[in-house]
Parts: sequence; structure tokens; C-alpha cells
Amino acid sequence: MSTQVILVVLDGLRPDLVNEKLTPHIHELGQCGVTFSKHHAVFPSVTRVNSASIATGCLPGRHGLVDNVMYVPSLFPDELIDTGDHEQLRMLGALSGGKVLTAPTLTEKISEAGLTSDVVTSSSSGACFLQDRAGTGTTLNPAYCEPAQIHFPDSLNSIPAKARPSEALNLWVIDAMLTLLRDDAPDLGIVWLCDPDHTQHGFGPGAPESLEAIRIADNCVGALVEGVRALGDETNVIVMSDHGWISYEAPLNVAASLFDSEPVRQAPKNSLTVAGQGLYLTDDIAPEDVLPCLMAVDGMGPVFTRQGTAGTFPFEAIGYEHSRSPDVLFAPAWNTAPNGFGIEGMSRGSGPGGHGGSSPYEMNAMMVGSGPDFLSGLMSDIPTGHVDLHPTILHLLGIRAESQTDGRILFEALRGGDACSDLEVMSDSTLVTSETREYRLYRSFVDDVCYTDQANLQRD
Repeated sequence: MSTQVILVVLDGLRPDLVNEKLTPHIHELGQCGVTFSKHHAVFPSVTRVNSASIATGCLPGRHGLVDNVMYVPSLFPDELIDTGDHEQLRMLGALSGGKVLTAPTLTEKISEAGLTSDVVTSSSSGACFLQDRAGTGTTLNPAYCEPAQIHFPDSLNSIPAKARPSEALNLWVIDAMLTLLRDDAPDLGIVWLCDPDHTQHGFGPGAPESLEAIRIADNCVGALVEGVRALGDETNVIVMSDHGWISYEAPLNVAASLFDSEPVRQAPKNSLTVAGQGLYLTDDIAPEDVLPCLMAVDGMGPVFTRQGTAGTFPFEAIGYEHSRSPDVLFAPAWNTAPNGFGIEGMSRGSGPGGHGGSSPYEMNAMMVGSGPDFLSGLMSDIPTGHVDLHPTILHLLGIRAESQTDGRILFEALRGGDACSDLEVMSDSTLVTSETREYRLYRSFVDDVCYTDQANLQRD
């Protein structure tokens, strides 16, 4: 076996739910390696945006996957693109000269270096598709596989259905990856499990079913690590989540409020399109026309615009400026209240809870790294983020990481790396004010790499 790095993503696992009792395998992995206590998701904290950032090491302003749903009228004039559907991403790529993402991915760089990668996921087919853009390895997802003909043992030929919790399917993913590790010996293996996110969308964070989903995901990590070690070679294993989670106390009624507002009613039809957390505007309506109504929506939090229109933060502050970006990006306000299961953090949205907002409960992700190249027993409080995975993994694989990302190599966590004291760690906060409200954005910096900590409504 020649595999050097295994990357495992546990969708939606909050770092404060990782502990010795609930997640003993992840806890032990961190004890033997490095726990990154200030790891950051990318804003907006939705899965496909963060999948693209993990793959490219770039913020949305460079990779171009700006939300879970996007409006590209030249492709679908009357519909939104669901980035969770790999076929729709293929169409987006065809429209963009073959570039679904406008930044190179890990698997592309690995392929260029003559190395190999395999990807196995139980997440959406879109999140899987964003990870393997090289097209030279094996990709497995319940919705599709590449190459189309893969010869597996009979036990793996039937893919279990997704459930809540999704134990059978996630164990199938682990068995499939271990089979590929034995047969293909890829240099990079990527595993993405749909839980606990999938189960939490049904029951909320902290519910018995959600806690069971976390236990199952942890058992999957344990089985994978045991299988990797049994193959003989020591391998660097990175376990992380793509984003955190928060509970919802009520809906955030953006579309209904905006389409009922006077500026939108007076504008020509289809002047405004709501897509995920973004507003796409035609030339018939300006951000200044809709911002007062948007900010007045009950439960609305910070708002971002291309130029930082009065009362909003500029896209530049969060690395969101791209030709595919909407004209306005928003997030719900949040507070620290607990839900019925005692899990802290409350916001607005559909269902019992979710993610996508700018709260620390959603922006904080978990990550541990263990293996021959990682330090042992380190709890690192130096800020890190998804944008750092791409350059760090390339470094671990012996591939020169060119300065084409928004991240950095995490030398402070690696044997023989730079001492933590050599890094310049800073933070800042920015206040913007509208006629009736104040919003504050908090960011952390390590050298010249910026991480979004949180943003929220300060005064109503």
C-alpha cells in the first residue's frame, strides 16, 4: 500500500460534540496527533461551497461555487442550479468551458504530478463531483460512479439506501474505500459521510437520533483507521467536518417579504431572483432599492454586497467576489440560546436546524490530523481553515504547493515544520451601520491568510 493521505469529512459535525464519550475514535486520533481547535468553515457555511474550498484551497471568490443553489440565467433562465446534483454541475461546467470550478483542485494537481486519488462518498452527488475533478481515479457515490464499470466483491455491489441515521450506507462507504486502498493503493483517499448532517436535518442537533448518527460516524472513522493501519503502512489521516450546525426557532421569510415590497412590485417581472442566501438583481433594480426591506425581515442578520453599500459588508471582506456571485448575500441573525436538547445556538431557517449562516456554531468546524508527518498530542489554537487543506495535503504528498490558493501549509502541526511562534496571528472586527441597525464582522489572520470567524446583528 502506498497511500499517504486519507481525508475523511463528517458532514455537519460540530466540534463541541467531539469528546471521549461520544466520539472516542476521533478523540483518540486527536490525542495521538493534532487537534485544530480554531478550524474555520468558509462563508456561506453550506456544504457545496465548503466542498469546493476544501478541493481548491480557495474562497468562493476564486473557485466560483457560491451557494448550494445558484442562478445562472444563460443556463436555466427560469430555474436555479442545484449544486447538489452532479449532472447540473456538468452542465455548468460545459457552459464555462469545462470549468465547474475556476480554480484547480487537489485531485487535478495530484494527477498532474503522476499520483492517484480515489473518492467515495454518501453525501450529495454534487459534493462528491466537486472533489474528484481529475477524472483519473475511482469515484463512488450512490448516484453515480466513475469509471462506470467497477468490479467489487458481492458485498459491495448493492448500495444501501440513505436513512436517518444512515449506518448501512456509511459503513458501505468505509468498506468501499478500504477495498480501493487494498486494490488501487491511491496516494490520496477522500471519504465523505452524509452524517450527522443528514440526520440532524430531520431531528436537530442533540436529538437522540442525531447523537446516534455521530456515534455511527465515529465508529466509521474507527473502522477506517483500523483498516488502514492493518494494511501495513503508516498513513496520514485527517478527519474534519465541512461546517458546524445551529438550531432554528422560526423561518426566515426573505422571498415573501421582498416580493411584497414596493420596489420589487414596481420593477419589471423577474428583476429579482432569490437563490439560497443570495439576491440576483437585473439592471432594473439596484441593491439600494431592496436593502431596506431585506434588513427589515424579522430575524435578518448581516448583509454583504459587491461594493459594501451603506449598512453592508463588501464581498472583498469574505473573499466572495466572483462573476457567478449574487448581487446581495445575507445571513440570519443568531443568539446563544440552547435548543430543547441543551445544544447552544439559535437562528432562523426551515426545519429543526441547519447551517449556512455566519454564527460561530456554523463557522466553527472540527479537524484532527494524525500520522507520521503530524506532531503528537498537540492542541493547536492557531486559526486554520478549509482553504489550508489543499496546500497542506499537496505538501504531505511531496508536491510543490504553488501560491494559487487562499490558504497556507499548516507547518505548525507538522514534524520539522515552522515553530508556532514564527506565525503572526491577528484578529480584527468591522462595524457597519444602517439607519436602524449595526452589524459586526469578526475575522482572524495568520500571516496573510484570512479566516471569517463570525458576523451578527449588533443593534436593532
